Amino acid sequence: GRGAPTRHELSTAPPLAAAPTPPVDIAHPCGAVGPEHGHEAQRCATGGGEALGQQPGVLRRAAAVGPGRQVGGRDDVDGAGAVHSVAGLGRQLVHRAARSLRRGVAGLCAVASLVLLLATAFTDPGIVPRQKDYTEQHDLVTGVQRAKQPARYYDVVIRGHPLKLKYCVTCNVYRPPRCTHCSVCENCVERFDHHCPWIGNCVGRRNYWLFFCFVSATGFLNVFSLVTASSLLAIRGQELKREWGCDNATAFTGTLRSHPLAVALAVYCTLLVWFTIGLCAYHSYLIATNQTTYEQIKGLYAGSGNPFHRGSTSANCGDALCAPVRPRYFDGATGQLCWPPRHGPAAAGPPG
Repeated sequence: GRGAPTRHELSTAPPLAAAPTPPVDIAHPCGAVGPEHGHEAQRCATGGGEALGQQPGVLRRAAAVGPGRQVGGRDDVDGAGAVHSVAGLGRQLVHRAARSLRRGVAGLCAVASLVLLLATAFTDPGIVPRQKDYTEQHDLVTGVQRAKQPARYYDVVIRGHPLKLKYCVTCNVYRPPRCTHCSVCENCVERFDHHCPWIGNCVGRRNYWLFFCFVSATGFLNVFSLVTASSLLAIRGQELKREWGCDNATAFTGTLRSHPLAVALAVYCTLLVWFTIGLCAYHSYLIATNQTTYEQIKGLYAGSGNPFHRGSTSANCGDALCAPVRPRYFDGATGQLCWPPRHGPAAAGPPG
């Protein structure tokens, strides 16, 4: 056979092929393990791929800069961090200030509503003091005791408009203009508006401005609570939608489960806002036209003009809300007359 290979043949022989190495399981940063993710792990190890959230082309730009410079060095990192820190601090301060403002406004409206409610309930609406029965009255004209009831109506003219003053057989007085006898309180009330069952008192001349302020504060508190509760639910729903990557229905259900108090408050305010805002708007119309609820419902001035209209909306508002409030006629505890003040011999009353 053939002898041993010569030196020339050994030098020209091809190299032996290396044995194939088994695949190695390389862990991917996202959690995948297997040979098919080896190239992803290699890219992550070099820091050049999207697996670590790095933008593609960063390594190319870094290489293009050259060995003498560095992109995103310590100075750049410190500057960017300072900017983000200042911006984050500013956002926190704004959020805290807004939260404090919301709480302050809500608390102020709640306190104002309660205080005005109590003030309206415990203020004399303008009760006209009762007089003795006509059989116990001494007639100064004839000098004898009265034997018959006074006339039922007494005609007067106010600003060119004829009015009838009605004699109240319960209080034994001729009712002043715009005065009505309340069937619940059993009193004649000046500028009678209505008897409010929610406060347990009549609304009249002396406490109407308190009642309107109470209705306005309650309506504003209702709207403010509805807006803040709805805004909280809407913002939280968008946050859940971004965090979970779900649809609107799933985010809405999650919001309802995570904030049940806000949901209850929003539903309650939605049901109540029509009453409070409607009542506030209705009384604003009455003030602008210088009418009372009783006069508007009865249609007393439908056929003729309103003799109490001041000629402008501002004047009507001033008459209803800013007019001086006189003292009450009498002390409710003692029954002693307080207004108008009586001095001299007339204070002793009529003779007989």
